Amino acid sequence: ETSLIDFIHPDDSIMVSALMQRVAGNPGSTESCVHRLRHSNGNYIWLKSSLTNMLEKANVQAIMYNFIDVSEQKMTELELTKQTEQITELLETMTDGFISLDENLCYTYINGQALKMARKPREEMIGRNIWDVFPDAVGSTTYEAIQTAFVDKKYVCNQDFYAPLQLWQENRVYPSGGGISLFIRDITKQKKEENHLKLLESVITNTTDSVMITEAEPFDLPGPLILYVNEAFTRMTGYAAAEVIGKTPRILQGPKTDKEELKRIGKCLRNWERCEATVINYKKNGEEFWINLALSPVADENGRFTHWISIERDVTNRKSEEKQKILLAETSQLFNEPMELNLLLEKLLERVVDYDHFVIGEIWLTSADKNKMSMVAKTTRPPQGEGFYEQTIELTSFAKGESMPGSVWESGKILEWDHLGDHPNFHCSEAARNTDVKTVYGIPIISENVTIGVLVLGSNEKRSEELKPLIPLFERLSVHFGVEIRRKQLEEELLQIFTLAPDIICTVGIDGYLKKVNPAMIYLFGYTEMELLAKPLDAFIHPGDLEYSKLEMEKFIAGVKILSFENRFVNRAGKTVWLSWTAHLNEREGLLFCVGKNIDSKKQTEQLLYASESNLNAVIENTDSYIYSFDRDLKFVTFNKEMSKMMESVYHTSVAPGYPIFDLLRAHHAEDLQEWREIYDRAFAGDSIQFEKEITVGSYHTYNSFSINPIWQNKEVTGLSCFVNDITDRKRTELSLLESEKRYSELFQLSPLPKLVFELETQRFLDVNEAAIKQYGYTREELLQMSIDQLSPRDNISLSKKMMFDLNQKDGTAIHSIIHQKKNGQTINVNIQSNPITFGGKNARIAAVNDVTKSLKHIHAIEAQNEKLKEISWLQSHVIRAPLARIMGLIALLNVTEDLPDETKKMLGYVLQSAKELDEVIHDIVVKTEVIDLKDI
Repeated sequence: ETSLIDFIHPDDSIMVSALMQRVAGNPGSTESCVHRLRHSNGNYIWLKSSLTNMLEKANVQAIMYNFIDVSEQKMTELELTKQTEQITELLETMTDGFISLDENLCYTYINGQALKMARKPREEMIGRNIWDVFPDAVGSTTYEAIQTAFVDKKYVCNQDFYAPLQLWQENRVYPSGGGISLFIRDITKQKKEENHLKLLESVITNTTDSVMITEAEPFDLPGPLILYVNEAFTRMTGYAAAEVIGKTPRILQGPKTDKEELKRIGKCLRNWERCEATVINYKKNGEEFWINLALSPVADENGRFTHWISIERDVTNRKSEEKQKILLAETSQLFNEPMELNLLLEKLLERVVDYDHFVIGEIWLTSADKNKMSMVAKTTRPPQGEGFYEQTIELTSFAKGESMPGSVWESGKILEWDHLGDHPNFHCSEAARNTDVKTVYGIPIISENVTIGVLVLGSNEKRSEELKPLIPLFERLSVHFGVEIRRKQLEEELLQIFTLAPDIICTVGIDGYLKKVNPAMIYLFGYTEMELLAKPLDAFIHPGDLEYSKLEMEKFIAGVKILSFENRFVNRAGKTVWLSWTAHLNEREGLLFCVGKNIDSKKQTEQLLYASESNLNAVIENTDSYIYSFDRDLKFVTFNKEMSKMMESVYHTSVAPGYPIFDLLRAHHAEDLQEWREIYDRAFAGDSIQFEKEITVGSYHTYNSFSINPIWQNKEVTGLSCFVNDITDRKRTELSLLESEKRYSELFQLSPLPKLVFELETQRFLDVNEAAIKQYGYTREELLQMSIDQLSPRDNISLSKKMMFDLNQKDGTAIHSIIHQKKNGQTINVNIQSNPITFGGKNARIAAVNDVTKSLKHIHAIEAQNEKLKEISWLQSHVIRAPLARIMGLIALLNVTEDLPDETKKMLGYVLQSAKELDEVIHDIVVKTEVIDLKDI
């Protein structure tokens, strides 16, 4: 009933718990690990375990935990690790040097003593071939010994002298695995002692060293006199024996001879003590050279000192080598100091100028575009060089071939120029004359066989004969400065990249804590640098990605090569940030170098792309179109449901990925096979093709529109995408429309009534019939170049514009009366009845034009006649009816008279009756005249 985790070692419990959770969440899965488990005796044993999820198996319903005890193997590994550490410790404490070379003779291990002998940093040697590191040793005894042991697989022992390091070495070379193990013993001191004995023998037998014998005294000026010198002395100093015998050794001394060292020698002389010294002497021609002298007193048989024997050796080269090594060591130390390159180079020049009493020093470096070389550092030795740069203040850059820097850049060689005041290519001639700078040296600064700069050194001495000893120094400075300056430039560039990089750059310890962060990380996370370094990286990871990120980190630490992985972080503002990480493990320093790229935009794009693809798939699968694609072999790759249904119903074929389209074409459309080949060939050539085609398969008949497009990948067509729409209904509609247009054309053109079709927007005529052409007198081509408002006279154009305004506001039938003008200038009155129409895809109106000029003239004549009738009516109602009324009044008066005869009364009655009838007739005429209207005509 006890939890398995209770038995797991605390350091392994998190890992095992995570593994169990993964297995528990993945039915049927199995995962393995190595961990420690507490034994019943209280100790921990090592187990190699596997966990299998069998929860869904009815007869098990458990997670199976299988394991074997690998404690002995683990202890062996730990013991092996311990032994390896002990061996390493032993090798590092040895007084002999030890190196290990692999099957390519590349360094895999170097102990501290070997590094000390080689005088090189470990990183400059590990992984490189031994002969690339020490090319001067190729062909030497050591070279032969290593090659023999490597090729013949046998032990070889040899002794050799390596001049560049002034090192005598005893080598024991062992074949080891596929490579070499080499023990090196420094026997320089031993060899020097042997050489010393040989020198003594040489003095006696061969006298190859300079030998001088002087008197024992006096010690005060002028000092003991020279009694003997050998031929070696003459070769070394240029003085013949006769020129120095009887004189003191002081003739060899000069301005640079160390006075303190001379005092020390004098003290030894007075104490009759043997002494050795190294001082600067001068040859007969005035040339300086370093001499190492060993003074020994010689006593007679009574023990009285009678002579001094001086064994002398020219050690100029050795002293130069030592000085050069000191200079190189000092400059190496300078290059490792944390300072800007320009300031560092100025300090460097001070060391170089002091090396051999140069008076000016300059360092020039090429620009980024390699078009010029600019001075980045300079120095002078006062008082000789003072004022030189005051006269050359504007000379700060040169092109290739210009002055000393440009000439060295162009040639890539060490140059020496003298007579500077008259030198044709020396741009500082005037300054050289004024400051007495007589000689200048140019040394190329080389990195990876490319001249990246020039070191310029100036002297106020004519020293052409002394250039040779300086050549090795210049050659070393050339390469040494090139390597170090380039390294420093790269460091500054890397620092700039680290500081200015938009991506996150950081280092993480194997403890999970951030060790160094760049400004981009500080900005993105919103925390200060101290806040970021105070917490493990896990503290900033999104909780949902924590376990996954820990596993990826463990893989990195274990050395597993992972290109990149993505996870989420939460910044100070609580915003989630997506990062893509790459990391490299530096095992020696125990650090992970990590680069994180902000991929928020990418993630948003992916989400949009996913949504777009989903929408596209929904559109593809819910469209009536047939959508499919082919590969280069014209085999189906993808197709939608509509395509699949059509293939089933029409061709009775179940289409599947890999089905070749030409099998279908051969079976059902053999007559079109060549046409389809040409279409697909054009598409694979990069053309997008659209066409319509009638398809007939048995009783199935349809019209389809095809759109075939190339699929491009890396500038190459890798397939085709096809879109097919059933346009049968549209085709039928088009045919009906064509028929309708034909009928329209016939009715339109054959109509005796003038008809016009004009576009509403531009008012331009789109079509006219023969009756319109005849009525207006224009040709068809002329009318089709005109607009309807051009038919109206200029003084009547406002009515035309009003008509167009009405037409734009009205959808149905419209009737307008307007005046038009024929081509011959005659004006006509027209009634225009128009209706809306779509003509050639344009919003237009079709108008029937009726010439009503004659009708209007007839109406005007009737109206004039009507006016005359009205005038007659007025005369009747006013002029004729007045006397008639009087007559009727008189008759009424006469009828009152009683004595009138009956006949008279009867006649007056007839007259009155006639007058009334006449009055009614006049009244009827007036009434009818008043109601006359054009509508009744």
